[in-house]
Amino acid sequence: MPICSKLQALTAMEEYQIENLKNAAKQGNHNAERFMGYLYSKGDVEGFPKDFHLALHWYQEATKDRDGEAARMIGLFYYNGDGVPADSTKAAYWFEQAAKWGDWDACRRLATLYINGEGVPKNVEKGISWYKKAIQSGDIESARRLAMLYWMGDDVPRDQKKALHGLESSANEGNWVASRTLARFYLTGEDLPKDKEKATYWLQKASKQGDAVSRGVLAESYYWGEWLPCDKEKAAYWFEKAAKDYNSSAAKMLGVMYYNGEGIKKDQEKALYWLEKAAKWGESDAQRMVGAIYQQSEALKDKEKAEFWLKKAALAGDKEAQKWVNILYSNKDPKISETHQQVISALREKAEKGDKEAQYDLALKYSEGKEIAQDFKQAAYWFEKASNQGDLSATVNLGALYYGGQLGESDFEKAAALFQKVADQNYPKAQLFLGILYEKGKGLPKDNKKALSLYKQAADQGETEAEFILGYHYSQGEIVPQNFKKAALWYKKAAQNGSLRGQLNLGIAYIFGEGVPKNIPIAIYWLQQAANKNDIKAEINLGKIYADPKNQEIFALDTAADWFKKAANQGSEEAKNYLANLTSAETPNETSPKTESQPQATKDNQVKPKS
Repeated sequence: MPICSKLQALTAMEEYQIENLKNAAKQGNHNAERFMGYLYSKGDVEGFPKDFHLALHWYQEATKDRDGEAARMIGLFYYNGDGVPADSTKAAYWFEQAAKWGDWDACRRLATLYINGEGVPKNVEKGISWYKKAIQSGDIESARRLAMLYWMGDDVPRDQKKALHGLESSANEGNWVASRTLARFYLTGEDLPKDKEKATYWLQKASKQGDAVSRGVLAESYYWGEWLPCDKEKAAYWFEKAAKDYNSSAAKMLGVMYYNGEGIKKDQEKALYWLEKAAKWGESDAQRMVGAIYQQSEALKDKEKAEFWLKKAALAGDKEAQKWVNILYSNKDPKISETHQQVISALREKAEKGDKEAQYDLALKYSEGKEIAQDFKQAAYWFEKASNQGDLSATVNLGALYYGGQLGESDFEKAAALFQKVADQNYPKAQLFLGILYEKGKGLPKDNKKALSLYKQAADQGETEAEFILGYHYSQGEIVPQNFKKAALWYKKAAQNGSLRGQLNLGIAYIFGEGVPKNIPIAIYWLQQAANKNDIKAEINLGKIYADPKNQEIFALDTAADWFKKAANQGSEEAKNYLANLTSAETPNETSPKTESQPQATKDNQVKPKS
C-alpha cells in the first residue's frame, strides 16, 4: 500500500479509524506500521503531530517484515538529516535493504550513491548494476540516468549508441526529461548531426508528456521563427499550453499576444488575465504591465490594483515600474487605502495558522527588507516552516541564507544538504546552486564534472542562470573544452529567457562572430535588450559599434555619443573617457573623424557568472 500524498492518507483514514490503525500497527501489520510512519513524518493529519522520532520508530517496525518502502524512507531520513543527523553511510545501508526487498526507487538512489562514492566506496559497476535492476522493475528515470552516464562518459567509456537507446526507451515510456534532452541534442548538434525534424518530434513528445519547458520552447520557436517557421497562431497555442502548466514566462507572452492581437484575436480582458497570472508567479515585466493596464485602461481602471502591481515590479528592480511608482506617489490618490501594516498583519496571521504560501511570502519580505524591517533570522524561521510543509522554493531560499552567511558565518555544508534535498526532486534552482558549490568546492569536494552535469540538468529545465553559466564556461574553456558554438547557443537560451547578462554576452558574440555568424544588426538588437535595463556595459558596447567607421552602414557618432552619455550618466568613467575622445575627434573642417581615435568593440565588456 504505497503512501505518497495527503489525499491517499485521507482516503485510507476512511477505511481505518485512527484507533483501528494504531491497533493494527501494534499487532504487527507492516502496512499499518508504514502508514503510521508516514503520518508522523508529515504531521498534516489530525491526531498525528509531526514527530520524526515516532516516524522512524514505525518505519523500523515495518522493516521487520522486509518492507522495502519503509526501509527507503529510513534511508531518506538519514540522507536528508530529517530528525536524525545526516549520515550517507546509514542512508546507503537502508537504501540497499530496501532495494533487496524490491523497492525500485531505492535501487536508483543506491546506484547514484555508488556512482558518486557517497556513503559507500565509489563503484561505478555496482552503480550501473543497481540502475539496471531499477530499470527491470520499470523505473524510466533510472533508464534516463544510465543513458546520461554513457552520454557524458565521465565514469564509464562514452557510448553514444547505448545512451541514445536508453534515452529513447525512457522517453517512449513517458519520461519528459529524456524527451526534452533528445530534442536538445538534435537541435544543437551536440555530437549528433543537427536534425530539426527529430528535434521537433521529441519536443512535441515532451510537451504531450506534460513538460511545460518544452511547450515554452516550441512557443518561442514559432513566435521568433528561429528554427521553425514563424507562426504566431501556433506560438499562441503552445504559450497557452505552457501557461496552463504555471510557466510564468509563457503566461506573460500569451498576455502580450492577446493585448497586441498577435496570432490571436485582440482581447484586453484575456490579456489582463494571463498577465496577472504571470505577475502572481513573479514576472516583474508582467507586474509592471498589469499595473499600467489598471492605471491607464478606461474599462479596467483600478487605482489600488495599479499601485499594488507597480510597487511589486518596482521592488523587484524594474526601472520603468519605479518611474510609475514615483509618479503615483507624487500625485497620491486619496482613495488608495492600502497600508503595509494591515497587509503584513493579515499575512502573519495566515502564516501562524499554517498557511504554507503565507509562510513563504512572509519569509521573503523579511529576507528582502523592502516592506518590513530586514530580519534574516525571521526569514529563516518562516522559510523552514514552509520547507517542512514541502515547499521546495522555501528549502532553496533557506539554503541560500546559509550560503550567503546571513545567519552568521556561511555554512556551506548546511546549504549543500538543503540544495541536495531539493535537487534530488529535479528542482532546477537547487541543481544550479548545488552545481555552484561543487564548482567552488564549498561544503562539498570540488568537482567540475558534477557541477557541469548539474548546470545542464537545471538548464534543460529552463533555469536561466544555469544557461548563462554554461555559455560562459564554454566561451572560456577553463573547466570544459572551449566551444564558442555551444557558448552562443546557451547565451541565446538565457537571452531569450530574459537574462540581461545572456543578452549582453550574446550581443558581443555576434559582434565578433564567435559561435555565430558575425552580424552587427543582431548584436545591436541583443545589446539594446540589455541596455533597456540600464546595463552600462551594453550601453558602452552600443556606443563602440556606432563609433566604429568599419560599420559603414550604421556609422553615426551622434548615436554613439548618446549611448556613451547614458553610461556616463550612471557614473561610468570608461564611458566618460570614450565620450571625451569622441568629442575631441570632431572638428568643423573634418567630414569624418580619424579612425584610430574612435573606440572600437572589444571583448572586455563581457560579464561573468555571479558567485
